[in-house]
Parts: sequence; structure tokens; C-alpha cells
Amino acid sequence: MVKNILGIIKISYPAFSFILIILFIVVPFPVIAVDIFIGLNLLFAIIILIIVMYSKKASEFSLLPTTILLSTLFTLAINISAVRQILTKGENFDGWFILTFSKLFAGSGDTWQLYVSFVLFIVFAGFMLIIIGKGCTRVAEVAARFVLDSMQVKMMAIETVFSAGEISEEEVQKQKAEVRQEADFFGALDGACKFISGNAKVIILITFIIILGGTLIEIFQNGVEIIDALKTYMYLSIGNGIIFMLPVFIISLAAGITVTRLTKL
Repeated sequence: MVKNILGIIKISYPAFSFILIILFIVVPFPVIAVDIFIGLNLLFAIIILIIVMYSKKASEFSLLPTTILLSTLFTLAINISAVRQILTKGENFDGWFILTFSKLFAGSGDTWQLYVSFVLFIVFAGFMLIIIGKGCTRVAEVAARFVLDSMQVKMMAIETVFSAGEISEEEVQKQKAEVRQEADFFGALDGACKFISGNAKVIILITFIIILGGTLIEIFQNGVEIIDALKTYMYLSIGNGIIFMLPVFIISLAAGITVTRLTKL
């Protein structure tokens, strides 16, 4: 079942993602379309985590580095489209996912509760950036280095076993290909994990852009009081930040499970 799912993802996901990424950046999608793809992005991240958890060995899901890259770009593209809708509609914004998570974290939007919720969001973002993002990147870097350093030793061990007549030439080629595939996989995963940390930084930056840009628009274009404008966009920025942090958190968890599984082998 896992192999069938991997086959479907390998064929359809990369091309589909690149097309959607370009469309979301260029075309102003309606709110309902943004909601649908936010949900699909979150669902896909959960599926990736489940596949990683049920994989028998670390390099079985060979598409994981590519998936991390595409997920990062896809999340960023959807976020850009959501920010466009937030800044355009302001307090009339009706995106279901963002409003739902804003209500979960900030409640009714009272001033004191809003400030506390925003501080909690910054704490969560810091946890995501420093502990998860940096930790995953560091472990992936060390794991890739150890795999590359041990590659030559593994090749010599295979040749030694072959010289002793214990395995055939076909088996030698198969084992060498597996060693090369594992080294390529963790080398690519090391680079892909750096996108996780970068994605978290961008989401934090976008959060402050929503607050600053939205507040200035409301003040100079609509004549709204600065406190009211600030409350509106802080409320929306919390939901936006959380809903786009979740897929990054799940994907980084999948990458972390993969690279730490290697250290046990």
C-alpha cells in the first residue's frame, strides 16, 4: 500500500505543485480556493508524516527531499494568496481556516487576550524556528556527513564479501546501488531541511508584514483608528501564522524522524 501511494505521489505531486505554485503567486484566487488548498496542504503534510512513520528504513521514501522543497514553495505560494486576500478585505475577510484558528487562539479578539495570543504565537514560532528547524537541520547535516564518510568503507566491505565468494556479482551491484542511493538521499535531505528553517522565518516575516501593511492601509486609506486597525490585523495574522506553521511543523517532524532513524542504524 505504501509503495502504491509513493508511486502516485511521485508521478503527480511535483508537476501539480509547480503549476499551482506559479498560479497562486500570479493569479488572485478567491478565498474559497485558498481555503481548499490550505486544507489539502495540511492533509498532505499529515500523509507524508504517516508514510515516514510506517517506512521500514530511512531511505525508503526517496521522494522526501523533493517533497520538502515542493511543500515549502507550495505553502509560501498559498500564504502569498492568503495575504493578498487579508490586505484587500481587511475586517471583511472570510477565510474559514484563518478565522477558525484566529478564534481558537485569540478568542473574541479582546485587546488583552489578543496581545497574550500574539505572544504565544511568537513563542510557538520561536520553538518551531530554533528547536525544530535548527535541530532538524543540524541532525540532517551530521547524518549526511556520517553516511558519506562511511560510503567508501561499505563499498570495500561489499567487495570483500564478493571476493570471498559469498555473494554474486548481481548482488554486489545491487548492494552498491543501495549504498549510493542512501548517500544521495541523505545528502539531498540535508539540503532540503534547510528550507524548513527558511520557511519558518518567512512565515514570521509575513505575520509582521500583515500587521504593518494592513494597519497602514486602514489608517491612510479608510481613516480607521490605529488601535482598531492594529487589533484587526493582529487577529488575522495569528490565524494566518498558525495555519501555515502547522504543515511546516509536520513536515519537519517527518524529516526529523527520518534522519534520527538513520543514527540508530
